[in-house]
Amino acid sequence: MNKLKNESVFQRFLRKSIGYNFHGRCRFKKNHGNEYSEAGVSDLDGHIDGKYVAIECKMWSGRPSMTQLAFTRSIMKTGGLALFAIYQYEDGEHTLHWVPGDMNFTYRQKAIWPKSKLIKMDRDPNNPGDGRKVDVFDCSPLSLFLMR
Repeated sequence: MNKLKNESVFQRFLRKSIGYNFHGRCRFKKNHGNEYSEAGVSDLDGHIDGKYVAIECKMWSGRPSMTQLAFTRSIMKTGGLALFAIYQYEDGEHTLHWVPGDMNFTYRQKAIWPKSKLIKMDRDPNNPGDGRKVDVFDCSPLSLFLMR
């Protein structure tokens, strides 16, 4: 798989990955910022197993704004789950870093961020025997965050 070229492509790929990993148990939408939307709202939001989840997507070395940090903290404070999903492509490897929204965001802590790699999943989850596969990120770290 080629490098994801920008944040918008990464957002679509992550949304697809979550859908495959939590098939039938989630619903996510992409938020399009404009002059009428609230500042700092996450890129993706939805529900997994009935719990509200907000995900702010960033390319490697990207940093959240103060309003994005405030939004993620408000989601965590009210019982939802807020995360930063950081995409890194290095030496032909795709890596997804998961950063909890209530953690101080600094790249100095990247060693403790849970990581995901690409996995192959059945293209059609309702027909797993057809043998066709699709590349998606492993979203199993989300399950750990949901148990908090």
